[in-house]
Amino acid sequence: MKNVHIVLTVILGVALIASLIMWRKTQRDLQQQLHAVTEANNTLRGTLGELTVAITKKDREIDRLYGGCKEEEEQARPNFQSLPPQRNPRPSVSHKKPFST
Repeated sequence: MKNVHIVLTVILGVALIASLIMWRKTQRDLQQQLHAVTEANNTLRGTLGELTVAITKKDREIDRLYGGCKEEEEQARPNFQSLPPQRNPRPSVSHKKPFST
């Protein structure tokens, strides 16, 4: 009985050590994956920031160019006034009787 107890203790000890080794390896793999994802996230965050800055610059340039076009148009026509609203002519009313057979 004593021998069985020693054998079971050794088996359980080896199983415990093996499970700890596997757990440590899994933890190391997860740590590496987390590090890789964190680096990718930081890269994407930086790229997004650069794109946001570039889009803002383009928006400002578009606004500046659009404003310049309006100023040039106003300078080309200094007496420019908005046209009066269009008058809608009355629809012509036909006083003829419908064609009957």
